[in-house]
Amino acid sequence: MRAPLDHDDLERFKGILGASLGLSFDDSKTQELADALSARVRATRSSGASSYLTHLESREKSKEELRALASLLSVGETSFFRYPAHFRALAEVALPARMKAREEDRALRVLSAGCASGEEAYSIAILLSEQIGDADPWRVTIEAIDFNPDAIRRARDGRYASWSLRETPPEILGRCFAPSGGSFLLEPRIREMVSFEERNLLDDGPAFWRPESFDIILCRNVIIYFSPEAIQTVISRLSRSLAIGGYLFMGHSETLRGLSNDFHLVHTHDAFYYQKRQATAVVGIPAADSVLTRASFPRPASPEPDVEDWPGGGPVAPVGGAANAGGHRAKEIPVSPAPSPDLSRATEMFRQERYGEALDLLRATPAETGADPDALLLVAASLAGGGELEESERICRQVLALDEMDAGAHYLLALCREQAGDMAGARHHSGAAAYLDPTFAMPHLQLGRLARRAGQVEAARRELGRALHLLAREDASRILLFGGGFRRAALAQACQSELRACGGPP
Repeated sequence: MRAPLDHDDLERFKGILGASLGLSFDDSKTQELADALSARVRATRSSGASSYLTHLESREKSKEELRALASLLSVGETSFFRYPAHFRALAEVALPARMKAREEDRALRVLSAGCASGEEAYSIAILLSEQIGDADPWRVTIEAIDFNPDAIRRARDGRYASWSLRETPPEILGRCFAPSGGSFLLEPRIREMVSFEERNLLDDGPAFWRPESFDIILCRNVIIYFSPEAIQTVISRLSRSLAIGGYLFMGHSETLRGLSNDFHLVHTHDAFYYQKRQATAVVGIPAADSVLTRASFPRPASPEPDVEDWPGGGPVAPVGGAANAGGHRAKEIPVSPAPSPDLSRATEMFRQERYGEALDLLRATPAETGADPDALLLVAASLAGGGELEESERICRQVLALDEMDAGAHYLLALCREQAGDMAGARHHSGAAAYLDPTFAMPHLQLGRLARRAGQVEAARRELGRALHLLAREDASRILLFGGGFRRAALAQACQSELRACGGPP
C-alpha cells in the first residue's frame, strides 16, 4: 500500500498547477489531485513527491511534464453543437453582425478557446459552411487552442463516436460526416477550415493575441477550472484580442460579472452572451426574423402566455409593501465599507417597511445615492415597496446604466415588469439576474412561478427546486433587501407550495 502523500506536497502541487496551468482545485478534488501526483511520481521514476515537485518548478525542465499533467487533469467532455441556443445566436445574431462589420475586407477570424477534442471548433466550421456557402468569397479563419496535447491530436484526426454527435441535426450529420468503422469521420472540407494549436491561455503570444483581431470567441466551460488570478488574466487577454462589437460566448455557469466592464450582456434565443462595447454606441443586433440562415437547428419554444398574480400577493410581488426583490450582489447592505449613519438608518427603516421614511432619508443624501449602485437599489426597492413601480423601474435602469451586469437591478426590474403585465420582460430580467449571479435564489423563484402559470411544469419544477436549494444558503442581507419583507423560512414555504402545485419536488 502506498504511503499517503504529505499535505504540504499536495499544497505545493496545487500552487504549481495554478501558476503554470491556471488550474484551481478545491477540497473536493483532493483525492483526484493526490492520485495524479502519485501517478506522475511513478511515471517519471522520481525518488518521491518532493523531488518530482522540485523538477516541476523548474520552467526549463518541466515543459513536457506540464503537458502530461494537462492531459491527465483537464476535463474534455463536450459534443457537437453543445448548447444549441448558443449556435442559434451565432447563426442569427453574431455571424450576421460581424459579416456586416467586415463587409469591406470580407475576412472573419473566430477562436475556440479550450477546444478540447475539437467538437466546438468543428461545429463553428459547419455553421459557417452552411451560412456562407462555397461560392461566397469570404476568408474565414477558425483557430482552436487547448493546453491538452492529447485532445489536440484527437481533434486533428476528426473522428468521433456517436455520443459526440448526439445533439447534431440529422441532416448535418448526413452532409458532413461519413461512417467509418463504427465511428464518424468529418468531411475533409470541414476539417480544413479549422487550425488546431496546443496553447495555454495563460501564455502570452503577441503574434496570436493581436489586439482586436478576433470577431467571435467561444471560451465555454474553461474558466470554471481556473484560479481567480488566472481568470482575470484570461478575460483581459480575450477582451484585448476581441474586435469592438465582437462577441464572446461563455459557459452557462460562467459570467463576466465583477471581471470586466468591456462588454454588454446580450440575451437572445434563450442564451446569454457578450458583445464588446463600442466607445460611442452599442452595435446593433439584427432582429431574429430579419436574418436568414440555412443551418437547421431546433427552434426555441413560443413565448408563454401572460400569467396571473400570485394568490394573496405572494412574498415577491412588488406591491403594497410586500415586495422588494431585486437580485443584489452578494454583499452586506449597505455595501459601503463604512456606511454612513443616514444610509444605515435608511436600511433599518426599510427593514421595518417604513418605505416613505427610508426614501426621505436617502433622497436627502444625494452624494451617496447618486453614484452608488447599492444605495440606488435601496431607493428602488423602497419605491417598489411603496407601490411606486414606474419610479422604481427608472432607478433600476439608472443602476444598469452604471453597471449593466448588476443582478439586483435586473431582478427588481423583473418584478416591476411582471406587475406591469410584461411577462417577457419579467422573464428576461429575472433570467439575467439568475445568470449573472448563480447563487441568487429569488430569480429562480420568480422564474418557477412564471413557468408554472404558463403550464411549463418541468421548467417550473427545475427553477423552484433550484430556488429552494439556494434559499438555504442565501445571504441574510439579500433576503432583507429582496425578500419582500418575508424571512428565509417563509420564502422556502412559498417555494415548497409552488412545487407541490407542480406535482412535487423535481
